[in-house]
Amino acid sequence: MTHINLAKVSCYPNLFIVSFVESSSSGLAIIMTGLLTLRFYSWYKSSRNTVILAYGLAAATLSAELKRHLLKILLLTSESIQTEDGECGGYVQKFSSSSLVS
Repeated sequence: MTHINLAKVSCYPNLFIVSFVESSSSGLAIIMTGLLTLRFYSWYKSSRNTVILAYGLAAATLSAELKRHLLKILLLTSESIQTEDGECGGYVQKFSSSSLVS
């Protein structure tokens, strides 16, 4: 069973690019679901339909989960930069070759 050390494969620039792309896409998704939540809420106020309320609550829940995901990305990125593991430093995770195939 072979192990791949990701710290040797990717160094800091790649970590910054990945965290920037994930943060910006999560931020955009938070804004969009937040606006969708407001739209559903204003639609619910005018029609008082419980299905619309359920969709609004689902959009609000999705927005909250996206915020949690964004914070998790930012915390993992800052922790991985502070640890000095591997040749380049950064996030080190070992995968077995069988887990990469499935």
